[in-house]
Amino acid sequence: MMKLKKVEILKYKSYTEKQNFEVEEGITILVGMNESGKTAALEAIAKTNYFQDDDDFKFNVTHDYPRREKKKMEKSDEEPVAIVCTYKLDESLIAAIENELGKDVLRETLIDCISKYTGDRTWSNVAVDRNKFVNFQTSKLDISSKSLNDKLLKINSSEELNDLIESYNEDQYKEGLSSLAKFYTNEWSWKSDPLSEYVSRVFIKPNLPKFLYYDEYFALPSRISIEKLESETLGDSEQKTARALFDLADIDTSELIQSNDFEDFIAELEATEAIISEELFKYWQTNKNLGIAFQIDSVQNNQNRVIEHVLDIRVKNKGVSLPLKNRSKGFNWFFSFLVWFKKIQEDSDSQYILLLDEPGLNLHASAQADLLRFLEDLSEDYQIIYTTHSPFMIPSNSLERVRTVFEEDKTSVISNIVSSK
Repeated sequence: MMKLKKVEILKYKSYTEKQNFEVEEGITILVGMNESGKTAALEAIAKTNYFQDDDDFKFNVTHDYPRREKKKMEKSDEEPVAIVCTYKLDESLIAAIENELGKDVLRETLIDCISKYTGDRTWSNVAVDRNKFVNFQTSKLDISSKSLNDKLLKINSSEELNDLIESYNEDQYKEGLSSLAKFYTNEWSWKSDPLSEYVSRVFIKPNLPKFLYYDEYFALPSRISIEKLESETLGDSEQKTARALFDLADIDTSELIQSNDFEDFIAELEATEAIISEELFKYWQTNKNLGIAFQIDSVQNNQNRVIEHVLDIRVKNKGVSLPLKNRSKGFNWFFSFLVWFKKIQEDSDSQYILLLDEPGLNLHASAQADLLRFLEDLSEDYQIIYTTHSPFMIPSNSLERVRTVFEEDKTSVISNIVSSK
């Protein structure tokens, strides 16, 4: 899988001057006070390739560009860059590229993904060795010659390739050169090199890691309107988690609304809750007697007509239940995060990087230790970047993971030096 190696924020909210930091193979921790710029850093990273289509995770000049510089930027007619993420290509992806383009054809294994406020992405450092590409292709096609290879080295477009094909009469050359057309189509209209464009479009973009951003605002609500969920008019973060819960339970909300018997739907929710709770209680040591209870009710008007269906989510504890929002915020955070996490686990075709803003904010110290253990286990399969201002969320034996974030007069600053602030 591709690994995120470095982040460079150019212009985003409180970041008015270029800031960069290295990203660890497993866990990276952004430490700083409130309003220092930690959340903004995570947001900027998430918006480069969020795991689903969400307007809240798209760059927006009005909301995201530093206010004091916005007018100046608009007058310049430039396409401002928000952030640059540097990735390292993994061995399997390099092998796939080499299998199609040639051995050692890539000059670099670190590539930069440049994200602009327009939503456009470009890649740099995707450098293809033309000589090795041409020698590999012509040898494979058994049409290699110094004359042909020299001509191929100068080809930069499908039109130029067609002209070269027309200059040959032999079918072996015509068919062989025609098979190379896909490398020169240049669908993104790169001015530099069609081979680099091909590698970026066919190999790098589809394998770019997706980002899952999660904070306390995604915690599940106590009551969910099924009709609003069905019409997708729920915009709050917590309602998005509700949608994820129904997707995870494989419940068709339109069928639920038409039904008069909700037992089957509740059974699906309870089965999903059991799967999540099994994972949760491996780490949640505070109170193992907690459980989630679901109830679906019909809301009627004065004429006894059903106007809304509502899912109530409650937390059980030794026979007593309370609305989810009235119970431990830490428990709700943990449960709700696992709803999202299980959702992305179902997507085996994509790679994910987890961005967690102030995880465990509402947990006491011992529960934060349990959360750290959970994150350590997750980091075996996922890169994780999380923010915190809690000393209990910073493992004292892993200070190399820490990046300090603090605010200066003109910009937020990210430093690799733990003692910066």
